[in-house]
Amino acid sequence: MTNELANNMVIIHNQNADKIVSFLGTLKTATPVKLECSELLTAYTVIKKSNCFIPSAYFDNLINLIIPLLTKIFNFYLDANIFPAALKSANIFPLYKGKGEKTDHLSYRPISIIPLLGKLLEKVTQSKLVCALEPNLTDFQHGFRKFRSCISAWSVLKNKITKALDVKKNLVGAVFIDMKKAFDYVHSP
Repeated sequence: MTNELANNMVIIHNQNADKIVSFLGTLKTATPVKLECSELLTAYTVIKKSNCFIPSAYFDNLINLIIPLLTKIFNFYLDANIFPAALKSANIFPLYKGKGEKTDHLSYRPISIIPLLGKLLEKVTQSKLVCALEPNLTDFQHGFRKFRSCISAWSVLKNKITKALDVKKNLVGAVFIDMKKAFDYVHSP
């Protein structure tokens, strides 16, 4: 692994975070988005801790004291439709996939280490977003939903094909697209 490749994968900015917070702002007209201390505490216990910028051990010792303050700060950000730039910065490190030549850059995938507070705000924002969107999603949406997967989508498709063949319809078809290595590359503007 060359130092040049490692140096090229250091910092990126998550541009989608602004879009998600902005979208939550549009939901405010129907239902104001307000976080509760208990939601932040629950999210904190669930997220994977990392030592990006501030060691997570500091937060573990102080979390009960700072949750009320974090709740106020996060509610301010949500009200203002802001996801602070400091919370979306990530340290990117190359991780060897375990196959291929170690000198080949295609044998590595990027791993991002984001700040703990960024993870926390992202987790509670995602939770609110899912609660707002879930009732409006079609039953045909299987990706990125709880209790749904490629297997559940395949099962629905199989049932539809079977029913179509049982009633003697002449045409049954499907298109599948395989996005091989779609997430192996990081775009950095």
